[in-house]
Amino acid sequence: MISALLFDLDGTLFDSTKANVKAYSQAFEKAGVVFSADKYRQLFGLRFGEMMEQIAPNTDPHVVEKIKNLKSEFYKENLEQVKPNVGLLNFLRDAKAHYKTALVTTASAKNVDSLLSHFLSGENLFDVIIRSEDVAKSKPDPECYKLAAERLGVDPSECLVFEDTKIGIDAAAAAGMAYIRVTL
Repeated sequence: MISALLFDLDGTLFDSTKANVKAYSQAFEKAGVVFSADKYRQLFGLRFGEMMEQIAPNTDPHVVEKIKNLKSEFYKENLEQVKPNVGLLNFLRDAKAHYKTALVTTASAKNVDSLLSHFLSGENLFDVIIRSEDVAKSKPDPECYKLAAERLGVDPSECLVFEDTKIGIDAAAAAGMAYIRVTL
């Protein structure tokens, strides 16, 4: 029986692709590193460090950290480009009374906090939030979903995951969870 609902953030609860692409473009440009939006879209869902290895391998670690910090700042400035998935958010609001809930994302704490405070200010929709800093491996590794189930105090078989990407669905399946693919 399902007792917990787990939601991905980017591409599931919110369409943040434009804001992320613009923020990364601005951050890379300011740091003087070449950025490919097409390459980024192919890597969407990876943690920042893994993405950087693919987009700009051998970049000085200080520059990588600078890009990460700049991206978070530019992301806040681009939140008007984020589109909430109103239907799924309304479902979450209704379901919160009957299920445990978790947000499970590869996004950084800074970006998650910026997005949630901008769109859900004052709403406490999640019992647990798993961010990139909470896990060692990113999706498709199931670590993030297993950790969410553990923190919620439920068995993975009791979880239903809402995801938009193949790597996210693969992570949910590998964790032994049911899933629904969400498209925006």
